[in-house]
Amino acid sequence: MNAVVFAGVVGPEVYFFIRFVIETGYKDVPNVDEYGTPLLCHTTPLHYLATHNILGRDPYVRKLFKIYDKFDVNYTDESGLTHFHVACIADCRDVVSNFLVLGQDCLNNCRWRKTGDSPLHLAVQYNRKEVAITLLRNGANPNLVNAMGSTPLHVICKGLRDDVHLAESLFEFSNDRYFPISVDTRDRNGDTPLHLALRSDEKKNLMKLLLRQGANPNSINFYSESTPLHILCNRSDDVEDLVVSFFETNDEVIDSLKSLLNIEHYENLGVQVNARDQLGNTPLHYVLDRGHIELVEFLLGKDADPNLANAKGLTPLHTICNNKFHTNFFLEYFLNTNERMRETVQVNAQDNEGNTPLHLALQCGYEEMAETLLGRGADPRLANSIGFTALHTICKDCNDRHALTEMLFKISKAKQQLVQVDARDNLGRTPLQWAVASFSIKTVEILFKHGADLSSFVFPTESHFYEALDIEMHINNFKTNLASSAMELVELLENKGYEMDRRDALTIMALFAKYGLFQKSADLEEFCWYDDEKSAERVYNAARMRVYYTYTCGCVRGRGRRSSCSRKLKGCVLCVDAAHVRSYNKCLARASSRGRGASAATTCSATRQRRGGVKCANKASVWDAPRTAVVVAAAEFSSV
Repeated sequence: MNAVVFAGVVGPEVYFFIRFVIETGYKDVPNVDEYGTPLLCHTTPLHYLATHNILGRDPYVRKLFKIYDKFDVNYTDESGLTHFHVACIADCRDVVSNFLVLGQDCLNNCRWRKTGDSPLHLAVQYNRKEVAITLLRNGANPNLVNAMGSTPLHVICKGLRDDVHLAESLFEFSNDRYFPISVDTRDRNGDTPLHLALRSDEKKNLMKLLLRQGANPNSINFYSESTPLHILCNRSDDVEDLVVSFFETNDEVIDSLKSLLNIEHYENLGVQVNARDQLGNTPLHYVLDRGHIELVEFLLGKDADPNLANAKGLTPLHTICNNKFHTNFFLEYFLNTNERMRETVQVNAQDNEGNTPLHLALQCGYEEMAETLLGRGADPRLANSIGFTALHTICKDCNDRHALTEMLFKISKAKQQLVQVDARDNLGRTPLQWAVASFSIKTVEILFKHGADLSSFVFPTESHFYEALDIEMHINNFKTNLASSAMELVELLENKGYEMDRRDALTIMALFAKYGLFQKSADLEEFCWYDDEKSAERVYNAARMRVYYTYTCGCVRGRGRRSSCSRKLKGCVLCVDAAHVRSYNKCLARASSRGRGASAATTCSATRQRRGGVKCANKASVWDAPRTAVVVAAAEFSSV
């Protein structure tokens, strides 16, 4: 028998075999010690079936109890599981009754050592209602806890079903005659049964029962300090009906009790809608974070405070503006609902890092949200803990959110607010410096349009560029965009009157080197400064290395038609970088030998396309050679 079942062979054949053994009249005879006492530590097929998830297990268990019918002998396996436990699991009511009739001390002292479960725990876990009632009638304690600190009521509330009938039986047969249930007992995780009932799935009926049986609607988890309302509002599924029912049921309980309680106690029975958990979040924070828009007005109608900040200083408005899944509609709905209820929302509240909701909306690139906040009185001049104003925040973004910049100036002008275009952060950096460091060309143009001061402008350092570009370097076409943007940016700054110096050029060259825009500059030395077809062809081939767009660091400044021609340049290589000053000297020497002087050099700014290469057509002046590194552009040109 044992060999067949333990081998895991469970099917019709085994069932017929068990029935055959029963019909032969075979009964289990327990082994005894030298004093005739039965040896109870003995693993049987019943233990095996109970601890393995076998489909259709219960009929086998019932048949096996025809063989193991000595109910004064409660066999126990190595884990502490007894035959009485197995009977409770398999809903063998007659077997349970027989064990109890024979006076087995198996109600409260018989625990499954592995889990700490009592027979009542197992009965409710497997939804054995009649077995549970039998145990309760015979004195089972419903307040015993298992190894996880869970009572049978915890087990019911933790289950997958809304077992309200089982819970009702537990309360019904655990009255004063037996053991009244402690409805707010916390398990080892700090949860009460009400917490567990609300944590998962649809258990509205169970929730109502617990509240009517006196469960505290404001009980907190010892670890997270979450109340039942926090748990509901933090769920990701649709919980509107549950939240409304939670309040309605609690109000019913209060109405039935208020005549017996003094007014102070009565008021404390209400749901604390502004309670904070360990993170300082209120239920309203979670409703807004999870996007339960249908509950916003409901909680505000229950006196939820729209301005309470959590431990990080984040108000509900911060929560909306910092959530990547929210739209401007959500923000406007929140603001309009508060306005309708005559609640003032603090749009300029600052969190622990000094960020206002406007800062967060701009960091996320939410143009419509930012526009709404500005229209509601958000102050773009407020600086956070690192000195960033709203304008700093926009200009730091590598995505060149020029529309946001333009919108900020437009709304501020309409409200007659002065935007501090030259405000400095804690490191002394202006919005213009951040826009330059992030290569935001259009934003730079807008800043100049609105009066950015170029006279005090300091070209960003290498570390400033790295800080601004650190995130964007992983996107597609980053290198090509970087090179082309750098050329446009330098041209823009020069047109506005800024004079690039050698340090600025070396800064950008070092930036190019860091991001791999150079291949081997030294390899190009021999290609520089030749205008014959053969050399032009070699230059053209070299230009196909992994360097992408023309960048002259502001060194080449064409005039008239030459400038127009230079804009036709499609691609090039950088022949000399900061690490190859020797190449620069060679170029300078060649230029000098051609009569250009020690302080000037020439390079192509336009060419005519010919077979096999390019031909110089015009010349352009460059800066004083000793002041800066020379960058020689050589590549395929458009036809002129």
